Amino acid sequence: MRKATKNEMMKFYNENGYFTTEVKDKLTKVIDTPLEAAKHIIEVGADNGLENFIDKVLNTSQDFKVMRDSMPQRTPKEIFDYQKKYPHYNCVKVDQAINTHGDILAEGQYLFHGGLCPKASERQFITTRPFSTSFSPQVALRNAEWGGKAYDANEINLFVLKAVSPRTKVFVMRIRGTNMGYHCCPVNS
Repeated sequence: MRKATKNEMMKFYNENGYFTTEVKDKLTKVIDTPLEAAKHIIEVGADNGLENFIDKVLNTSQDFKVMRDSMPQRTPKEIFDYQKKYPHYNCVKVDQAINTHGDILAEGQYLFHGGLCPKASERQFITTRPFSTSFSPQVALRNAEWGGKAYDANEINLFVLKAVSPRTKVFVMRIRGTNMGYHCCPVNS
């Protein structure tokens, strides 16, 4: 809280019909790129404002709606098993389910991955198993922390990924009603 300026007191009066002498200061940070969003989340750990912004963008995005509508209403059993039983899942069946029910990401789509990656120092790598990603850097950070992964590795890795000439299918989870909302699971096949 801080002391209100005269203009803030008048504005408050005009909007509410009474005066106030204090206003709540809102600290804001401008985040213009996915990389800035990832850096911000690493610095602060959690940010409800950023998460609400991502929710709003996904919930109003026609592109996201089209992508989600191309997925089955119910998550295929193999992908559900991947969600619930990780790391004890059938990689071949998950790959088949993603290739059957998934779709190709849009060119330029950004995703986040939290956790150690093989050959993390390289700008690209190929994986032959599901690679869980998220539309949210905060969700990806929680994934890096899940099961003590970051603790055991003694480091936190948060990757910013951009789809360039995408040709690998992904399965996009529903945002609501699943414990892995915001996620994509692409598999190289």
